[in-house]
Amino acid sequence: MTLFWILAAAITAAVVAMLLRPLLRSSPPAPSRADWDLEVYRDQLSEIERDLARGVIAPAQADAARTEIGRRILGAAAAPVTTAATIAPPSKGAALALLVALPLASLALYLALGRPDLPDRPFAERAAESAAAAATPQSVLEAMARLAERLASQPNDLEGWVLLAQSYGKMGQLPDSIEAWRKAAALAPDDLDISGNLAETLISSNRGLVPEEARQLLDAIQAKLPDEPRAGHYLALARQQAGDDHGALERWIKLAAASPENAPWLPLVHERIAEVAGRLHLDAAAITPKPLPPKTAEAPADQAKAIRAMVEGLRAKLEANPADVAGWLRLLRAYEVLGESDRRLDAAKRLRAQAPHQPDVLVAYAEAVIAATPGTVERLPAEAAAAFREALAVAPETTAALWYLGLDTALAGQAAEARPLLERLLKQLDPASPDYQAVKTRLDSLK
Repeated sequence: MTLFWILAAAITAAVVAMLLRPLLRSSPPAPSRADWDLEVYRDQLSEIERDLARGVIAPAQADAARTEIGRRILGAAAAPVTTAATIAPPSKGAALALLVALPLASLALYLALGRPDLPDRPFAERAAESAAAAATPQSVLEAMARLAERLASQPNDLEGWVLLAQSYGKMGQLPDSIEAWRKAAALAPDDLDISGNLAETLISSNRGLVPEEARQLLDAIQAKLPDEPRAGHYLALARQQAGDDHGALERWIKLAAASPENAPWLPLVHERIAEVAGRLHLDAAAITPKPLPPKTAEAPADQAKAIRAMVEGLRAKLEANPADVAGWLRLLRAYEVLGESDRRLDAAKRLRAQAPHQPDVLVAYAEAVIAATPGTVERLPAEAAAAFREALAVAPETTAALWYLGLDTALAGQAAEARPLLERLLKQLDPASPDYQAVKTRLDSLK
């Protein structure tokens, strides 16, 4: 402890000496505004050279930036020179007061707040934790942690990975969001929306530059949907970043021509066309194509027809590739939305044959059995209850199985079986949610 006070006194003395030195002598004349501006412009030129060497900007962009900064340097050099007045030094009495007051104030603050016994922690770690705690409610963090834990035991839950990826993205945790999107993309390689989200997150995490992995994803999307606007825009941006202004302009013009007049992305595309056309000394107004007529909302009949075509197309793909578990799960959800319980149960049986021991598959099968059971169901059908128990045998914390079996056994008065199921279920629910209160009430009613 003695060594600590010696070091503290030495550091305080050094700081006081540094503060007193400028106070006890006159300040030199301040540099002119032009001098400051010229120094800033020199730094900007150096930054351009570094960015060019790293490949962040294209040579054409670097030339344009150098020209603009050169123009500003000429303007600063031609500006009238103004300097600040010499600052008179303060009195020696004020300097002496500072010499006495600063150490005393430091000592008083340390005696009130100091804790030399605490272990040190990296500042970056503390700052990151403080920012995360301030930005995200604790309940959300806990829910995400539970979701990540559940996905570790149920890695084929596509909707879970999508939800986790979206949550990480909203929190700014882009590396974690990218990994979750990759898991979802592996489960649904034909889902172009998931591929597009992965590509966009990769670009965001790369400071707006289009990395190779994102470019390959976008190429695959555009091969299937040539007019997909997100892929078209980012692939044009990739060409621009590679220094190919002509290639970028061609892609943005094609995207503008294929976009409806009321498309939300069209103003950005027009802005890009004007920017690149200016660098190439082209007339932006002359080369910008006229957009398509405004897109109107589809009639309900048209929407239903489109949905039916998508469902039938997915069913045909699964007939050709019945091992696609994620595809069967999507088909089950589609039949659930359409209210076609018989077709849903038929698909669930096909799915269970492909993955008979996968928890989410067993849950999907049991729910399909319940939906297809005629009349009002007061107790779980035996076949559904058996599937839920199989799911718990593989993954004891499967939420849906705990919910169905817990409430079913509680209604039957089987308290010995219901209690542990409901207690495990409560740990997974948000205490502020209605579901939590309903399960808690049911648990408290057990005798």
